[in-house]
Amino acid sequence: MIAQNSLAHALWLQGFADQAMRVVQQATEGARAIDHPPTVCYVLTEGVCAIALLTRGVAALAEPAASAIDATRRHGVSTWKARGRMWRGLLLLSQGDTEAYARELRPAFDEIGEALFVLHYTGYVSAACMELGLQGCVAEAFELIEAAIGRARRVGDRCSVAELLRVKGELLDREPASKDLAEAQFIEAVKASRQQESLAWKLRCATSLARAWLQQGRRVEACELLAPVYAQFTEGFDTADLQQARALLGSMR
Repeated sequence: MIAQNSLAHALWLQGFADQAMRVVQQATEGARAIDHPPTVCYVLTEGVCAIALLTRGVAALAEPAASAIDATRRHGVSTWKARGRMWRGLLLLSQGDTEAYARELRPAFDEIGEALFVLHYTGYVSAACMELGLQGCVAEAFELIEAAIGRARRVGDRCSVAELLRVKGELLDREPASKDLAEAQFIEAVKASRQQESLAWKLRCATSLARAWLQQGRRVEACELLAPVYAQFTEGFDTADLQQARALLGSMR
């Protein structure tokens, strides 16, 4: 089941979101069949929640986050409970509960420690930073993304760097004082994404830069950047990232 969880993440990164969802579903069914609490906790917190977020966004966490909290209550290890709280906290934050950061997220982050910044949680850190920015917790968002980028570079996690740089660019773009710095950050993210065989991160980075260029009136350049990346996908067209990219391409016509 650990192997299935890793396979699901690898499939998503390569652009096979539908297959990733099927594999994580198989892992969940297997974990529940043996009714082994640590295994169920692992599959829910590092598989089901993570893939749901990557494919359908924060709103899709309602059911898997509740399942993770319920499962972690059955198992005495505090780190599993922290992982359950971090998923619930992200959902609450997205629903406008700004106190969820101090109440749920920050304590969970402190307990999980460096493990928060492993590849399986890159999507989580990305979403958490975006939600913090949206809720006005800008300083907390920048603190989290800088820690993630620093850790990724320190340990050589090159696969995560592109997405983390992109999110930093999105945070910069939302602040009037730093908006001029966002384009350079997106360009760096796109370059980083091209050095890895992660089609999923490449799409996100291209979408962010294409949106920035479109706002500047550089429609042709934006289309030439995003369209070839989008064309490489053969499945997952109902996922949040592909819907967003398709809508952006449509607005360029």
